[in-house]
Amino acid sequence: FCWADYRAGDFDIYMTVKDFNNPGLIPGPANLNFTMEQGGSLPASQTVNLTNNGLGELNWSALAETDWLSVSPLSGVTPADIQISITTDTLPYGTYSGHVRLIDQDYIDSSRTIPVTLSVTAPLLDLSPDTLYYRILKKLGDPDPMPIVVSNSGSGILTWNAVENADWISLDVSSGIQGDSIRVSIQVNNLEPGENLAPVEFSSSEAVNSPDTVWVKAEMLDSMSYIDPVPDSLVFYAVMGDTLEGQVQIENPGDEILSWTAVAIESWLEIDRASGTDNDIINVTIETAALSTGYHHSGIMVYDSASFNIEVFIPIDIYLSSGDTVQFMNTNVMPYQLGLMPVYITLIDSSKGGYVPFGYDSSTAALDSIVFNEDNLPDFVDYYSTIVGGGAAEFGWRVNASDIGDSSIPAATYHIADLFFTAGGHEVFNTVDSTSSDSSGIYILGKTLANDVPSVISGDLIIGNPTGVTDNERPLLPNKISLEQNYPNPFNASTKIQFRLPKAAHVTLKIFNILGQEVGDLQNGLLAAGEHSLIWDGRLNNSLPAPSGIYFYRLAAADFVDVRKMVLIK
Repeated sequence: FCWADYRAGDFDIYMTVKDFNNPGLIPGPANLNFTMEQGGSLPASQTVNLTNNGLGELNWSALAETDWLSVSPLSGVTPADIQISITTDTLPYGTYSGHVRLIDQDYIDSSRTIPVTLSVTAPLLDLSPDTLYYRILKKLGDPDPMPIVVSNSGSGILTWNAVENADWISLDVSSGIQGDSIRVSIQVNNLEPGENLAPVEFSSSEAVNSPDTVWVKAEMLDSMSYIDPVPDSLVFYAVMGDTLEGQVQIENPGDEILSWTAVAIESWLEIDRASGTDNDIINVTIETAALSTGYHHSGIMVYDSASFNIEVFIPIDIYLSSGDTVQFMNTNVMPYQLGLMPVYITLIDSSKGGYVPFGYDSSTAALDSIVFNEDNLPDFVDYYSTIVGGGAAEFGWRVNASDIGDSSIPAATYHIADLFFTAGGHEVFNTVDSTSSDSSGIYILGKTLANDVPSVISGDLIIGNPTGVTDNERPLLPNKISLEQNYPNPFNASTKIQFRLPKAAHVTLKIFNILGQEVGDLQNGLLAAGEHSLIWDGRLNNSLPAPSGIYFYRLAAADFVDVRKMVLIK
């Protein structure tokens, strides 16, 4: 206490102390949380530090007032540490609340407690979706199977069994482990007209919420029309300025007569008729002069409110180039040997530079280097390249900053670079191609500094004699879209995912974890017809290594969707 007064004289000062010492037990932390699996090992004990809120020491005692808790030591003097432990592994699944009471022996105060929460976890059946709905037109036959993914939203590991008792349902498997999927098929010939409902029962000896049910609902309709466009999509590869033309016939495999209307989604998409009936043809015309180079996606919507499928979207994809070309040249190399793949560019007009991201199958060949032929282009051009890894690389060229305003690369064909590969031991076709289809990826930098998308001609690094055929022969195109099981599986560092396309399509290939969260995006763009391979290097979207566990990869192309499981082990 300090008081100052500059007046002369003597003064009496009075002071009252209203609060002094105020002792009390203070635990730190103030509350505890434990987690353990049902029937599993006991969790480690936790430490609480006891101090005196006031001055000096306090004598204390502690009492666990819940039968599944213990405390040690039972008494002492502050400051002190006490250990609080779980005493039993017999508690069933659930959340439990208890407390440890602290007693101040000096001041006989037992009001202070330490709340304790115990979460006893267990495997939990998690079925997705919980209902399957099929809307079926009998004349079209059996619908495509639908998947049910069996996950564990709890802890530990679970196995499961599935049964159904309806003669119109069949399952591709009847048992599995968490992360597996089951495909449910419908036999149309065993359905009754109208609504059919039946359960698929899942049981698990480990899961505390077993059994669980997915309901399957099948609504069978008859005597309806059906919108069936042939072809079901249009894909154009063109040079800017071309006039594109195509046809779509609206067929009807149903029983009733169609009366459809059609709408073009974009103004640059012209159709010669806005309505029709069975087997009428829609003629499509596109003037590309109004479009920019790159990838364009649009389509035609066909409606008939009385038909089974009511509306159908006919996608139209345009890959529009500037007339410039990037070509990866075919080359042959023997297994384990060094191979060289030339890359040429053709410029139809003068330009300022370009950028080419490309991909290849790194499981069958390693890209060692990208070597530019700098003597083929003017001296004022700078070059750069990066081998990203995992089957991805990129290179570019550009008029240097001091000359870009006045100088351009003349229109011509240039042998711009050579790609040096070391082949692996397998005799295969390794296709080298651009990894993008719009101006956000590959581009030629025009003389006005606009990004124009060139045509890309892919090349094959032919390792050995992979098919036993002559050089002019290539494997036949697949007759349907298919997704293969990844290899190897389980895998440690990386795995290859193969799929096949009977025609060019916009393709997405995404990776999901066991919670259904997207963690990887391997492909999102237009791909040509044929066989494709993509490598997942076991990294998440944020480039961090993915943890060990079960993952799913999902391929979507046109109206095709398929999901498969893979296992990462580290």
